[in-house]
Amino acid sequence: MSAGRTAALASAVLLFASPFLAARFLGTGPSFPLLTFAFTGLLAALVIFWGPDRVRDMEAEPVPATLAGLFVGLLAACFLTYALAQWVRSMLSTPVLADMLIVVREGTRRFLDGMNPYTHYRTYDAPWDMVLPYGPLLWGPYLVPQALQVDLRVVSIAGALSVPVWAAVTATVEARRRRAASAAAWLVLLVAIVSSVQFSGFTLMGHTPAYWPLLPLFAWCLTERHWRSAAVVLGALLVARSTMVALVPVFLVVVWTRDRSRALMAVSLVVGTALVFILPFVLWDAGALWDNMVASYPRIVKSVVWPSPVHGIANTIGLTGWLVSHRLERWVEASQVVGMIAVYAAAWRPLRRGARPLPWMGLSLLVFSLTSLWPVYYLYFDVLLLLVSGAAIETLAGRFSVKTWALGTSATALAVVLATLMMTSTYPSLAFAPPTPPGSFALSRRTTAAAFVMVDYTATGEYAAPVVVTATLNGHELWTSPVAAGAGTLRVPAPASTWWIGFNRLDIAVAPQYVAAFSVSRIRVVAGPR
Repeated sequence: MSAGRTAALASAVLLFASPFLAARFLGTGPSFPLLTFAFTGLLAALVIFWGPDRVRDMEAEPVPATLAGLFVGLLAACFLTYALAQWVRSMLSTPVLADMLIVVREGTRRFLDGMNPYTHYRTYDAPWDMVLPYGPLLWGPYLVPQALQVDLRVVSIAGALSVPVWAAVTATVEARRRRAASAAAWLVLLVAIVSSVQFSGFTLMGHTPAYWPLLPLFAWCLTERHWRSAAVVLGALLVARSTMVALVPVFLVVVWTRDRSRALMAVSLVVGTALVFILPFVLWDAGALWDNMVASYPRIVKSVVWPSPVHGIANTIGLTGWLVSHRLERWVEASQVVGMIAVYAAAWRPLRRGARPLPWMGLSLLVFSLTSLWPVYYLYFDVLLLLVSGAAIETLAGRFSVKTWALGTSATALAVVLATLMMTSTYPSLAFAPPTPPGSFALSRRTTAAAFVMVDYTATGEYAAPVVVTATLNGHELWTSPVAAGAGTLRVPAPASTWWIGFNRLDIAVAPQYVAAFSVSRIRVVAGPR
């Protein structure tokens, strides 16, 4: 059953990736209503036939060191290392491509400056009005790289690897148990996740990977019936992602039916944990918090996303796109209420009979996502990774603990940091043959030490007005000055406060803009003043 369940999870990941795969290889997309039906049906069947509780039997099984275990472990490590290298390499060569991480960057910067992060933003790389719609447990982990001037995407990459790491561990353990089919299924699932077009693309522009390491921990708390710990982690997840509210009724039903004396305690811990993180911002500015986290999203979705074909609301997995495309917007909220009541009613009897709670939590989260105001594709990562976490923890049985979780999470984060440092340079250099026009350039650096940016250029022709060159680093204007015709080198001072460890965006602009005879042949970073 374990191998079949894992294979079903891998099939769900591949089915979820099918629109992007079809568009890439076939040049066309699938029918999203049909895909919604198939995806929902597969996950619902997986939840219903999840399988009996066999953890206690598996705990007693020895796990000897075997050649098969060594081979599978090395193979899984190769898959993870390849994904890590690819994601870090992409991070170092591309700017943040969506406003999700941009607003997190601006919000964490403002918070570290002692100001309320829940406000309106407009930045050099996202020149439109933005708000911070996320809870403190989502943007909070990004405070560390922000304070250290490290590319925020190291957190996203580490978070995205957190569940695949445990899939790799599970494959290795199953191989050591001589369960070849299960080990192979876990390897396939691992590859399906890290190679998914959406998963790898979202990792570099998304924000939600910051809380994904909590999913295996939450799954372990539920599996081991540590209700207090589970309540605390669930409260933290609520502050990280508002969609996690869909898990709360299932959790309360489980605690009520299996350990009624702890039900009040569980409710108190879930609510109390959420309040610990959110109450300071309520006291700071309740109106700003409400507008950012609650009111802004429905307002933007209904006024901008729903009416616009550019945003492709119809081409999404879920019921909302179909309703909007058929001008039935008024039924969106009602469909969510009906869907959630239906899934909780369906879960009631199995949960009372001792069914595992985490699969039903995954199904409730799926229904919530299918009926959300904007069922963007990354909502379903939470569903899939939650189910994968549950399957991994059950398979690992007694070989997962808070200590191993902390070690695994720390090791993953350390690996991302080391990869970033290994793939960058203290003094990066770019050469262009033939010379390139002015524009945006990527400089990947392993330090934030002050430096000079040397720009070799050629300006030819005669102009009625002087050619003025402006150099900007990560939104900070460094230098503006006229240049003489001919070949030359700009020596631009860049203080430490303007650098990031990782990707840096250097913008070179020329005025007047119609001057086409200005070109850049080389950009170097050299040691700055001591």
